[in-house]
Amino acid sequence: MIRSEHFDSHSRTSKELTTLMKKPSRLRATAGTALSARERIFNAALRLLRAGGTETATMRAICDEAGITPPTLYHYFGDMKGLYREVAEQMMRSNAATAAGFGPKEIIKDVWNSHIQLATNEPGLFDVWNRHLAWDRLTSTSLHSYETLVQSFQALGEDYPLKVPAKTAAYVFWAAAHGIACLIAASQHDGVPYARGAAENLKKNILQGIFERHPF
Repeated sequence: MIRSEHFDSHSRTSKELTTLMKKPSRLRATAGTALSARERIFNAALRLLRAGGTETATMRAICDEAGITPPTLYHYFGDMKGLYREVAEQMMRSNAATAAGFGPKEIIKDVWNSHIQLATNEPGLFDVWNRHLAWDRLTSTSLHSYETLVQSFQALGEDYPLKVPAKTAAYVFWAAAHGIACLIAASQHDGVPYARGAAENLKKNILQGIFERHPF
């Protein structure tokens, strides 16, 4: 899901960031242009997180690959959590940018699919995103995405009556997507069994419990 080119965490446009959740990439230096220390740190963290999650993307490993010392990492990101948070935030920004042009049905589908795809194709990045949720308060990007999900259920509820309030529907749906994604990611490295088709069956049952008439 991640392109092999380098990623600039500041200078890309919102259109270019739309591929980050599915294919985050690193910034490739142009001829005669050296990457800044911040970019090298971010790129090293991104590659190592992809390779093995937070267990692989340690401070020592990131500093060695980026060619810097710990004080330089602290200068740009505060600490390791700050660096992981930056990677997670970029994923969330990209996903929000992608969903900006979607209708209510597409937004709901995208929330589910983005969880499943990230856990399946990039378990290392899912690891840092999952830990971000456990470590920190939700960022403004995360809160905006959640509010968009609530609004999507409200909009669909006008034509397809809801059995529960829109906020409850959004929370239950988001929690189910996150839960099944955790199991999918765990099945790839911890031997936790994952039944094929479980994600789609769970989504179907969750939506049937939310709507009086199924809109999908």
